[in-house]
Amino acid sequence: MTEYRNGPKKWAVICLIIAALGLIMIFYPIISEMDGFVGGFALIFAGIIVTLTFFISSIIFFIQARSLEKAIASEETFARWSYSKIEWKKYYELEYKRDRQDKRILFYTASGFSIFFALLFILFVDEPWGAIYGALGIILLTGVLQWYVPLMNLRRNQKYSGKALISKEGIYLNGMWYPNGRFGRIDGINLIDNNKTLSFQWSQFAMMGGKVPERNYFTIRVPVPEGEENKAQQILDYFSNN
Repeated sequence: MTEYRNGPKKWAVICLIIAALGLIMIFYPIISEMDGFVGGFALIFAGIIVTLTFFISSIIFFIQARSLEKAIASEETFARWSYSKIEWKKYYELEYKRDRQDKRILFYTASGFSIFFALLFILFVDEPWGAIYGALGIILLTGVLQWYVPLMNLRRNQKYSGKALISKEGIYLNGMWYPNGRFGRIDGINLIDNNKTLSFQWSQFAMMGGKVPERNYFTIRVPVPEGEENKAQQILDYFSNN
């Protein structure tokens, strides 16, 4: 059990702490007798939103943490892989390049749409400054994310030696848990890089700008250690047919 880092449990505790801070935001105006019309009501309302959001998130993370513990303790796993330093270094360097490329495409797409709509406002609206500032904000935000997120993932992979666990319950990869159940789903699988990487298509429900949650899709690439190619093929066959 100690070989695997339980990332969901850490985030569950963090969310619970933030929810507790939300409770302080709710009760502080009452205890201090703050005037409701001078920020008191706004602080209470914000506290309610923070408390509910992060308390619900903590419950979800605790459930995920429990499912990870169950998968780790189970003997019915498809694979428990560890990697040599050379294998893991080769993986995270390639993953960093792929991650940078994916985020760069997102940055170019978001920037293109932002510039397009900003130009429309400039051409057809008398006061287009709000749209211009909004477009610049989106470009700046996606620019920071396309640099920071791959770097954060790279540093995490450099800090910890690689471990992977694959079971019916989900995929564990170096501290990250991708459940296959209520809070996530494995939608597809492929063998890539000359059968040296299992590429999973994984999705979870998320609010994508509308009122109805939609599935958000991710690619989870798990390196196949030397000598485990047959097991990787068995995993491919199972998830392709179930």
